[in-house]
Amino acid sequence: MEILNCNNKWESINFICKNKDFNIFWEEFLKKNDRKILFILGKGFDHRMCIGLEKILGLNFEGKLECLLIEYNEGVNSPSHKHDDLIIDNYNRLIDLIKKNEIQIKEEKIEMVIDDLGKKRTGPQNIRNLFTNPTLYQDYSDILIDISAIPYSLYFPIIQILLKYVENFNNNNVSKKNLFVLITESSKYDISVHPKEVVKAQYMLGLEGDLKNQSKDHIPKIWIPILGEQKTEQYNEISSLITPKDICYILPFPSKNPRRGDDIYKEFKEVIKSKDQILYAAEQDPFDVYRIILATIRKYEKTLALLEGCQFVISPLSSKILSLGALLAVYSCHENNKSNVGIAYTEAKGYNITDKDLDNHNQIESEHFAIWLEGECYYE
Repeated sequence: MEILNCNNKWESINFICKNKDFNIFWEEFLKKNDRKILFILGKGFDHRMCIGLEKILGLNFEGKLECLLIEYNEGVNSPSHKHDDLIIDNYNRLIDLIKKNEIQIKEEKIEMVIDDLGKKRTGPQNIRNLFTNPTLYQDYSDILIDISAIPYSLYFPIIQILLKYVENFNNNNVSKKNLFVLITESSKYDISVHPKEVVKAQYMLGLEGDLKNQSKDHIPKIWIPILGEQKTEQYNEISSLITPKDICYILPFPSKNPRRGDDIYKEFKEVIKSKDQILYAAEQDPFDVYRIILATIRKYEKTLALLEGCQFVISPLSSKILSLGALLAVYSCHENNKSNVGIAYTEAKGYNITDKDLDNHNQIESEHFAIWLEGECYYE
């Protein structure tokens, strides 16, 4: 078995900025007025939907910026319909921005299900069908995707496809395109969003590697779940799918709330066994998650080098910024021909927020992140 030897740019170089540095960076970056930017965002009830675009447009960028809005339909029986009024408010807020700044917008609708019960999930396949066509984004110098209001079953495939496209372009051209992920993050608000009717776990289309290959079912699976609050139901669903030999949990630390990792551990204490490993990744650094996952894979592959090996199942059950690290780790493995690594996940039919949490969401502090995944900074 060949041990993972991933010579990836994120091992030695990574770029992330937040809050004040977010504004400083974009003010400098946008001084180059010949940039043509595609800004991708999701249409949802999350009040953070438009914040990233508002901040970029507030910096008086004089180049060209166009928007691509992804609307995702969760089915007629989705619990999320309780918050349709919030979606309308966010959409009107977006349209006001579009009109005020005289920018163009294109809207694409993604069907998340093909049955009224919401059990047959089609979102990942449909979003792949959309983004497999490069005419959607090939005319832009810079692509910004704000995942604040996009579920990871959609933004994982989008980022995977865009990252591959931009890397291929940059490796074959003197001029470089740039790919950024924007996130408006608030762990306190995320805790207030409750999943409803979790569906059966599955391997993520296009990021499953060989995990669905039945001829390899006898190979032991190492499970690396990234844990977050209120995810025990999703955890149990995924656990029943993979039946892991070993589990390596990743908890957030350091974190703004120093006890957050301990609180999550207590939530999962009934399933965490003494033989399981506990790993820690910085709460606000997806590249830390990325490095920890790759280090864990290398350790197991070195230990089991004389045997038939093992498979690695990565499951994002935490914040979007930490889940991004899981995607980068699996992407890097696949780019280095390691097909024994993949993502197992589950979705909910919808989400609910209590009236009390809705009343308080404007008082909850959010932080703004920009993660530069590919582009000029990696070729200097």
